[in-house]
Amino acid sequence: MKVSETFASAYLNADSLIHGDRNLQMGDVAREQMPGGRKPYVLGFLNSEQRLVINKAIADAIAALHGDDSDGWRGKWITVFRDETVRFEGKSAPGVRVRPTVPAGVGNSGLVALGPQDDSIPF
Repeated sequence: MKVSETFASAYLNADSLIHGDRNLQMGDVAREQMPGGRKPYVLGFLNSEQRLVINKAIADAIAALHGDDSDGWRGKWITVFRDETVRFEGKSAPGVRVRPTVPAGVGNSGLVALGPQDDSIPF
């Protein structure tokens, strides 16, 4: 039994990314009630059961890629990675960050790109 798989979190976290980056297609953003009364914004994904709690750094990174309005993010892709140097409550700890580029092989429409287009072929 792998404890990390048996007791997997509903939320994407640094431990979820121990094996490397993940390309995720964004779903909806909604506020979600957390234990302790917090109600942060949470991002769902179309290709993952896990959700991601959004902080300012993550929101800014996604907005730089896909625009300031989260209503336009649905269907678009991001790459998340484990960052060992995230500052939280004055200390460095592993955390989740978003790469500053759209994953290779996907377009902003959310559809997987099939390869380079060559418009010079006369059909």
